[in-house]
Amino acid sequence: MSRKAVVFSILAALLLFIVLVVARMPAATGLAMVARHSGMVLPYNASGTIWQGKAEHLFIHVNGNMLDLGLTRWQVEPWSLLMGRMQISIDARKGRQKVVGDVTAGIGQTLVLKDFEASFDIASVMAFYPVPFRMQGFAEIMLSEAVLKPGQVAALNGNVVARDLVFNFTHPVELGSYAARLGMEGDAVQADVSDMDAMVAVDGTASVTLAAREYQTDMTLKPAAEADPAIAQTLRALAQPNSDGVFVMQRSGKF
Repeated sequence: MSRKAVVFSILAALLLFIVLVVARMPAATGLAMVARHSGMVLPYNASGTIWQGKAEHLFIHVNGNMLDLGLTRWQVEPWSLLMGRMQISIDARKGRQKVVGDVTAGIGQTLVLKDFEASFDIASVMAFYPVPFRMQGFAEIMLSEAVLKPGQVAALNGNVVARDLVFNFTHPVELGSYAARLGMEGDAVQADVSDMDAMVAVDGTASVTLAAREYQTDMTLKPAAEADPAIAQTLRALAQPNSDGVFVMQRSGKF
């Protein structure tokens, strides 16, 4: 046997050994390695393998705090690794909160989401970020497809619904529920916004270009007769009031 054939046989045997070891690696061991090296993921009571398994709780570090995804199941497609990407199906649930869908991480830090759904309590998520206001409610995101790259959104198609919003002005104010259809307009993410069962009738669009850090809004808003006066007072600082009680919000700028 030639030297090249010997080297090839050794490498093939090592590769087979690694594949067999990784394929049989317990989920707890694999996730412990991820947690140790990334500092972002902390599983509790994981079982199965790194290819297919579950954890009773999966905690994610967000701005120094822990977000509990709840009971999390996953399945990794091994053949996707041969094409330079990792494809994983995830199903994480905790009460009304859920994260379900197919996620593919590719070359160049590209992230592709397919048939992706996420539901979460708005107040619990906002608690992780240093914002000067608080909002309560429940959000539901449904994406048929999204392609995310560092600092930009390459493709997006889906919907988002915010239910039972309560905004903390000088006091808690009920806003109701709203929906937005998400899509792309050039390189900008565009949301066609409308009200559902709300204290403010909304119609129009809002767009954001992440790469340029620019935003633009073109919407009309009309508080209901029974709406809290604090809503109209706040809108006067953000939009142009008309004599018929409608506020026109046409703004653009950097963020």
